[in-house]
Amino acid sequence: MGKKGRIWKKLMAAGILALLLTGVWSVTALASGFEEVESSNDLLGYLPQVENLKQTKATDNTITIQWQKPAGAEMYGINLRVKGTSSYERIAEFNSSKSTVSYTIKNLKSNTFYEVQVFAGNSGDPSGMTKTIQCETTPGMVVGLKYSSNTPSKKMTFQWNRKQTADGYELYKYSLEGKMLSRYEVKQSNLSKISKTIGVGGNFYSYRIRAYTMINGEKCRGRLRYFYTSLQPEITKIYTVNSTSVKPVWSKINGASYQVYLSTSKNGTYKRVASTKSNQAVIKGLQKGRTYYIRVDATRKINGTTQRSPFTYYWRFTKN
Repeated sequence: MGKKGRIWKKLMAAGILALLLTGVWSVTALASGFEEVESSNDLLGYLPQVENLKQTKATDNTITIQWQKPAGAEMYGINLRVKGTSSYERIAEFNSSKSTVSYTIKNLKSNTFYEVQVFAGNSGDPSGMTKTIQCETTPGMVVGLKYSSNTPSKKMTFQWNRKQTADGYELYKYSLEGKMLSRYEVKQSNLSKISKTIGVGGNFYSYRIRAYTMINGEKCRGRLRYFYTSLQPEITKIYTVNSTSVKPVWSKINGASYQVYLSTSKNGTYKRVASTKSNQAVIKGLQKGRTYYIRVDATRKINGTTQRSPFTYYWRFTKN
C-alpha cells in the first residue's frame, strides 16, 4: 500500500471513530481530494436559544425576567454582570418543565443597569447557546433634593439629582390633612439635575416624590421621598420705628410661626433677631447709615418635627 493509501486508511478510521462516539460525522471535500472530519455545533445537538427573553418587573434590588422554553430544554443557567464590567458571574442553575419560565434575581443595587445571559440545557447538553438582554433596577429614592421659593409669583421650584435608570418622576402635593391636591409628571432629562416649578398657596404642604422606570410597558416605581415646606414669606414693607429700630412686615403663611434673621453682609452669618407668630416684628439695636440684610423663615411643627420654608430671598435696607 502506498503512502497516499495509508493516509486515507487512517482518516477513514478516525471518521468511523468520531461517528461512533458522537453520532455526528460531516465531511468537507478538500482541494487535494482528501476528506476531513469537521465538528458542527448544530449537528452536535446544541439547544437553541431561549425565546422571547425579556424583563417583566423591577424593584430597587430585584430584576424579574421571563422567557419561553425552547424544544428539548430541561434546565437553565443564568449569568449576570453590571453593564460595562468585564466578566459574568453564574448566579443560578435550575430545572424547569414549564413552557413559560420566570426568574427573579435578588440582592441587586438600585439605579443600576445589568446584562443578563440565559441559556437552556438538558442531560445531554448542559450548556446551550446563551441569549443576552439588558435589564435595570428601579431608580431608588430621589436624592440631592433642593427647593426654592418664588414668593411674588406664588411658585416653588424643586430640583433633584438625575437617576440613570429613570424614565420619569412623579411629584405629589398633599394638604397636611392627607388630601392629594396635585400630581405632576416630570420627564427624564440628560441634564445632571431635574427640576419642576409648580404653583402653591400660602400654606405648608406635604410633598412626595419618586422616580420610575418603564418595564414591559408598566411603571416600576422607586421609593417615595416625603418632605414638607412652604413659600418663604415676602417682606412687603420695612417701617422706621426710631433711630435704632425698624419694623418689617411680611406675607402670611397659614398656621406658621416666623423666624427673623439679620446680617450685615449678603453672604455672611444671619443671626436670629426675632421669633413670632405675627407677620411683623420690631428689630432693635441698629446703627444709623449701616446696610443690613434681613430674611424671614416660616416654620411649623408637623408630626413632632419643625419644618421650614426655604431660604431663597433676603431684603436689603439701610438704616436712616
